[in-house]
Amino acid sequence: MTIERGRGSPKQQVLMLLDECLQTGIRGRVAQIIKQAKAEIEGRGDQDDAFFRRVATHTPVNGCPGLVLKVGKRHRRWVYRFTPKGASSTRQITLGYFPQIGMEEAKALWQQHRGAMPQSMRFEVLVEHYLHYAKTHRRGWRREQSLLEKHIVPRWSEKAAGSITKEDVEELLGQLSTPSARRSVRTQDGRGLRLARDSLTLLRHLFDVARGKAHWQGPELPWISAEQVNPCEGVRVQRPTLFPKVVPLPELVAYQKALLTLPINERVRPLLQLQMLLLAPFSVLCRMLWDQTLLQEGRAVVPMGDGESRVLYLSPAAIQIIQQQRRHSANSPWVFPAMKKADRPMPVRYPSQMMRVIRQHLSLSDQFTAGGIVKIGHGFLRRKGSVMADIRNPIPMAQHNPLTQAQLQQNIELWQRHLADLRISG
Repeated sequence: MTIERGRGSPKQQVLMLLDECLQTGIRGRVAQIIKQAKAEIEGRGDQDDAFFRRVATHTPVNGCPGLVLKVGKRHRRWVYRFTPKGASSTRQITLGYFPQIGMEEAKALWQQHRGAMPQSMRFEVLVEHYLHYAKTHRRGWRREQSLLEKHIVPRWSEKAAGSITKEDVEELLGQLSTPSARRSVRTQDGRGLRLARDSLTLLRHLFDVARGKAHWQGPELPWISAEQVNPCEGVRVQRPTLFPKVVPLPELVAYQKALLTLPINERVRPLLQLQMLLLAPFSVLCRMLWDQTLLQEGRAVVPMGDGESRVLYLSPAAIQIIQQQRRHSANSPWVFPAMKKADRPMPVRYPSQMMRVIRQHLSLSDQFTAGGIVKIGHGFLRRKGSVMADIRNPIPMAQHNPLTQAQLQQNIELWQRHLADLRISG
């Protein structure tokens, strides 16, 4: 571009060239820069420029709450600060940079964003958008789809996605962490936090994607207002108050009768019965070997995973159950072999899972576990004045002696008579 002599002052010629550029139909940011340059040349930008030279680093604009001018070493930008409903902290978005955007334009953009309302998309529709994204970009999308369709959408299907608050999320997680909700997923008994935790992680990511705040940036984003706060912000899954460590006696009676009457797998039933009679863990019973089970002496030497052995004391009732187990173990070296591979011991999870199924079938409390039965058994022995009530069966091999064996077997028989009395009276 050259300035021709005789066609007005250089200032006028520059203005004419800028007008010609605008007349070509140019639009967007380049057009804004050209217009701002014209305004400064004509003197209309002097007031704005003087204002910027006087301001501090962060200066609010009078009459526009939340509109702030931020002046840095290299940039001067307009920022809108706001606190979304339900948020605990302030957000901010950049409206533009000076001198490309002047004072009046910044006020207009502030008014536009200030009046923007969250989109009224129903949560059910939002989930459809998310699952379409998840099937391509999320490795665990099947698990997420199951959580949404079974546990979350039925509760929020009619809600507007933009109306969901932190309180809504906390209420939902409280419902999901109840025992009735946990029974449909595999969780730890007595804890039951996995469903709530997985749902919180999923919802947090879902709302980040929907607001366009996640790493993935689809062309149609955001699905809901980008200014809406993530309702999962600040939400934590609280560990519930632990259940009492005592198994109610009526539940113990119901469990005893169930072991005799329910159609339980005949390879697992004796394990459940022995655990209750001997007050021993499943991990010990599953590792019993025939060549180290001394039925005539009333004990079994059980090799443990740490390389040491423990002595498990048996009662006459327990010996009878083990003798009947002969026809199920065939030629296996294990008293309780695995279902398909007789050369391996039965996995501990088999009796544990069966006990969980029985507990759910009988609607027993979550504290009704093998450990809970052991606690009530030793509590009974303490009340009876047993001096060895707190000695657990089995004991380390180094502690084995005839006196200890006689006293522990006496405890076992006392406990089994108590179980028989409960079954008859109950």
